[in-house]
Amino acid sequence: MSPPSPPLDPERSTGLLVIAGPIADGDVEALCERLKAVIASSDAELVVCDVSALPPSAGAVEALARLKLTARRLDRRIHLRRASPCLEHLLEFVGLADVIGVGGPSGRQRRWHAEQGEHPLRVEERVDRDDPPV
Repeated sequence: MSPPSPPLDPERSTGLLVIAGPIADGDVEALCERLKAVIASSDAELVVCDVSALPPSAGAVEALARLKLTARRLDRRIHLRRASPCLEHLLEFVGLADVIGVGGPSGRQRRWHAEQGEHPLRVEERVDRDDPPV
């Protein structure tokens, strides 16, 4: 689990990076360079990535993970905006939805369901002290 994000500094602006089309193998480095340019030109602490035209794929997941890593190395953050439900589900499936920043205050809230035999989150089983150990 990543450490909590620091609060936004109101003196710094928010940058915008639009990511469109399918991502080919050689596009990841160019996207990271575009992210660096957005950060350098605006001194943005948070870069919002508009991914409404990004189809869900393994290449998209890799690119978004690399963008997150690039932003983190520069002590910045990224957040995805307008991700398709399929892209959100794919990021959830690979375990990167919370790391990259999908959803949030304006996005849909993800609802997790307990698997069969598991307790829902924030529910603890009570144990009687008089019960013998198993």
